[in-house]
Amino acid sequence: MRMADDEAPVMQGPGPRHNGTPLDNSFACLSHRIVEQRNGRAPLSIAVGDIKDYTGKYSQGDGMSSPRADR
Repeated sequence: MRMADDEAPVMQGPGPRHNGTPLDNSFACLSHRIVEQRNGRAPLSIAVGDIKDYTGKYSQGDGMSSPRADR
């Protein structure tokens, strides 16, 4: 398909489609809560629990990439 005679043809493919994820409902709920906060409701608070990084480290100091003098 050409939009004008002096332009290169434009390729056409399938139309867009909805690509949902399991988090769609959670994000929709969050967006509604943010709007409510702007309208005078109490501020939104988000808490994060124990996040595992599965590297085998026990603390922030374990697995440091820079050499230490005491080792």
